[in-house]
Amino acid sequence: MWERKLTKMRKTKTESCMPSRRRMPKGQSALDYLISYGSALLILAAAIYVIASSGILAPYLSGSSCTPAPGYICNAYAINSSGALTVKLAQTTGTELEIKGAACSTILNSTNASLPRYGNIYAKSFSAYSSAYPNNDFANQIVMQSDSSNSISVYCYGSGGHASSNPGSIFNGYLFINYTVSGLTSNSVQEVAEVTTKYS
Repeated sequence: MWERKLTKMRKTKTESCMPSRRRMPKGQSALDYLISYGSALLILAAAIYVIASSGILAPYLSGSSCTPAPGYICNAYAINSSGALTVKLAQTTGTELEIKGAACSTILNSTNASLPRYGNIYAKSFSAYSSAYPNNDFANQIVMQSDSSNSISVYCYGSGGHASSNPGSIFNGYLFINYTVSGLTSNSVQEVAEVTTKYS
């Protein structure tokens, strides 16, 4: 009996000598959690910002688009590495258009926004400016019926000549046509689409 009491006393004495483990308050653990994960997220956000602002990911993040002028529809579009743009263009103006020529420029003309800045500025015909066309689609004029589409292929120009680039690079430019409304004699040059896409 005395032995049991003595053993109990020893246990109690030993336990009281051991440092007590206090539980951490809930607020402290929440603060530790926020600081550790918050700083990790901050470092990750800074790394993403540096990568995005350097332009490394630009070719992969930029979406392709073809924004047509009123009365026109872009059905398909592509540009190759030599700067030849092909757009399958439809028109819904309600009249027949006789397209005599086309042009493409990376920038609009600063004095007349309805004209290209570079290259075949007046969207001259194939016979007048054959080097602006990658093939002889415009050897004769293209007749575009309302609610129908035609493929238009033309070289795009920038400040240094053909707007050529490596596959995967981003192109942004404007497509123009030189047309006559069927039955009329006067020509008009009009921007019909703004194209953003990757070189293929």
